[in-house]
Amino acid sequence: MNWEIFSLMGYASVALWVSVPVLWLLHVFVRPLRFLGFVALGFAAVAFLLGVLNSRMYVSRIAVDQTEVVDRQMAARELARKQAEAERAEEAANITFAEDAAGDRLDKAGLDDTDLAYFESFGEDTQDWKKQKQTRDENAGEDDDLEAMIGGTTEREGVEVEGMVEEQEARDPIYLSEKHMLAANRLDKLNLRATWYVLLLAALFVVVDYVRRLNVYREAYFPLPVPSRWTDALSERKVVSKQPDKPRRGLEEELRFMTRRGEVFFCMTDNTSLADKVATKLPRLPGGFWPIHVLDLDVHQDFDDRFVFETLWFGRNSFVSKDETRALRLLEEFVHWLGLRRDVKARTRRTVHLVWDLDLEVPESLRQRIEVLGKTTGFTLLICRTPKPKEAAA
Repeated sequence: MNWEIFSLMGYASVALWVSVPVLWLLHVFVRPLRFLGFVALGFAAVAFLLGVLNSRMYVSRIAVDQTEVVDRQMAARELARKQAEAERAEEAANITFAEDAAGDRLDKAGLDDTDLAYFESFGEDTQDWKKQKQTRDENAGEDDDLEAMIGGTTEREGVEVEGMVEEQEARDPIYLSEKHMLAANRLDKLNLRATWYVLLLAALFVVVDYVRRLNVYREAYFPLPVPSRWTDALSERKVVSKQPDKPRRGLEEELRFMTRRGEVFFCMTDNTSLADKVATKLPRLPGGFWPIHVLDLDVHQDFDDRFVFETLWFGRNSFVSKDETRALRLLEEFVHWLGLRRDVKARTRRTVHLVWDLDLEVPESLRQRIEVLGKTTGFTLLICRTPKPKEAAA
């Protein structure tokens, strides 16, 4: 193998895109790290860039080395001349005169026009060269400049060609054999195609991995309003879940996280400070763009239960409530209406989160009904505390 078919950029390109699948495997098995996917994407981008530079700056300069071809042609021509002389030597007169040259030993007088022209062709190169040399020698003293012919005396300055020469020398061709040149072009084409496909796959890998992680509590990052059907198709979402004792995000941050995903929530809490903080406009996009209003049911007491349910169903607003009695009643009403929506196979476009942040325990029957109905209708229940059983919950 001739290592000159690629430059260092070309070999670096191959090494980078070959390492991308290795990074994918590490990304899959080393959890919950997520940066390896972006490292693989960076490797693929650099590999594609180096592959293009190698193709344009190196492989495109490779040309066929004609030295071997010329040598083979000259050797074949010399061999043909010797064979022809050997064949005609037997027919020529075996007489040599003192004034004969080395090629005059053949009896050219006995040859026909075709044979004579054939033998004379071997000496054409030498005769033409001598004639050209003689002509140059005769014209060496003549000045063919127009001003010299008409008697001009003004000397013209030449054009600066130093920069042009340097540029030409920097782009000198790289001579390889025809076999190696064809191999270089073929491998260059394969490398460009491979780097392009690896770059596309690396970008797709990052996108799919990002969407899949959104439903995984410990691995989700940088939420964006991605359609809930995409996330649910790649990873299963728990309908009923409990916040860990040492949560990754506080409840306020969790509610903002849900909003950034383009989803709505109904937070039932007895934390007045939390309710006041979230009862405002929460942005769905970074930079405060595309906000959604979070309405406090203790302030808007004229909102009936059906209005709250329909508003959540269509994702128009989120709600927060500090009334334990109404929260439990709303939960029972929601279960009833979810049963009706399931019968007609209706589902929300985006997931609706029911956030339970009360000391009052959710009745087990309601929890089981929500787990069954929420999976088909798009509702979830997040329990943020370990509730203390009360007689009211019995």
